[in-house]
Amino acid sequence: MRVESFPYNYPMEKDFPERRLLSSFEGGSLWLAEKDGRYYVIADEGTMADFLIPGEDDDLLNELVNIYEFDSELERQEYILERGWNERKP
Repeated sequence: MRVESFPYNYPMEKDFPERRLLSSFEGGSLWLAEKDGRYYVIADEGTMADFLIPGEDDDLLNELVNIYEFDSELERQEYILERGWNERKP
């Protein structure tokens, strides 16, 4: 697993247009995506940006979207279960 952090305004819809919601929570959401044979969980806590102060909280503002990349769907699923994240049911 690899993790990369991005700012709160990361253009997720551009890079992962086929993403689907795993779950949502107060302050953010979790998304699943696949791209180029890789498997992703995207943790978007960008809504927290409204509560942060630009200039004072810039480090945090630049790390509100975390993209977890996995080699396989099984590895991703094991991580989801390990974290206790549950899939959202329609």
